[in-house]
Amino acid sequence: MRSYSEYLKSKQDEPLLLQAARVGDIGTIAREILAGANVNEKNHRGYSALMLTAYNDHYDAAVLLIESGADVNTCDKGGNTVLMGAAFKGHFEILQLLLKEGADIHLRNFANQTALDFAKTFGRKEIIPLLERHGKVPNIFQRIGHFISFFLNQLTYKIKNT
Repeated sequence: MRSYSEYLKSKQDEPLLLQAARVGDIGTIAREILAGANVNEKNHRGYSALMLTAYNDHYDAAVLLIESGADVNTCDKGGNTVLMGAAFKGHFEILQLLLKEGADIHLRNFANQTALDFAKTFGRKEIIPLLERHGKVPNIFQRIGHFISFFLNQLTYKIKNT
């Protein structure tokens, strides 16, 4: 197991945008975006700036990143999406934002879990109804679309990481 000081060293190797996203530093995020930073860049664990802001409940930073083109359906190395991270933590406003901006509630990680599964597993009772309303069983065309989206998401991830 790594020590905390080793963790901090590796964290500092992250691009400044990701460091700022982790703590919700909107000024630095804005400067990095204006300087041409890739809003969808990921760290060694596959976390994007939007994932870090959502996980740490930095709503305004998440809005800024989304408005700057951050992918609301990006996934980490385990196939976990931004929505799953927010559901795991129970961040209601972030979940509402992600759903409004088109986050796909039907995406599944490599363990075949959805954001709703995370909410239920971790007892996020206040957000389960929100996710259930957005997760109503889709018609056959939507199901095919979700399958294709999941397949392409996994394929893209594997191509990028090989």
